[in-house]
Amino acid sequence: MHAGTRVVRLSRTDNDVWDFSVLAKFEEHTSMNYGSDVQPGAGGRRLVVSTSFYDKLMCFWYVDLGG
Repeated sequence: MHAGTRVVRLSRTDNDVWDFSVLAKFEEHTSMNYGSDVQPGAGGRRLVVSTSFYDKLMCFWYVDLGG
């Protein structure tokens, strides 16, 4: 993504409507984010790894997704 890395939740309502919610964002990459991974963790805290080819950056950051 050019707008930074986002952690999103996809959910469906009873009316069969799909919705994306942005749970967290990370905007340290100066170029397109090519790959990301969210690691399992205790409670709601997760380690996220995001990478970008052009800025040659690999970032490790935490997001709290609640319990």
